[in-house]
Amino acid sequence: LFQSMIPAPYLFEDITVTQDEDGVRLGLHYRDVSREVGEPRYFLSSAQANVLALSYFLSFASRQRWCKLRTVLMDDPVQHLDDLDAVAFLDIVRALVISSAKPRRQMIISTCDYNLYALMIRKFSCLPPDQLRFAALSLHDISADGPVVRYDYGETTNVRAA
Repeated sequence: LFQSMIPAPYLFEDITVTQDEDGVRLGLHYRDVSREVGEPRYFLSSAQANVLALSYFLSFASRQRWCKLRTVLMDDPVQHLDDLDAVAFLDIVRALVISSAKPRRQMIISTCDYNLYALMIRKFSCLPPDQLRFAALSLHDISADGPVVRYDYGETTNVRAA
């Protein structure tokens, strides 16, 4: 996942996770170097480190089997990513959702970034409707009855939540 989300994937060959008496350590295999070159914080920019963390989260979330709840919740996962990495993240999410790997996961992504939200609608609205369901909701206004929820994609009527 990490290599799929960064602009120059050929720079990194492998990421290792080891555990010792001090805890868990991450290591990189970088540009044809056969040995581990050290901790990612010494070789990655802050954006690449954020992509690495997001990659690990998605990898663990897509493989977890201990809970029957098959939902992955992400609150503004791209807030610290640049535009290119954010688009790559959406492509990875789309690939994970349409993959034939079982069990599938329900992905719920919230964001305050309207441009990202609009891009999600464009990228995910073309998913095959006979196989997957996609809905985009936005919150508008608040009243004594609660927030007004608008379905921007996936439903035809607006709903007022109580």
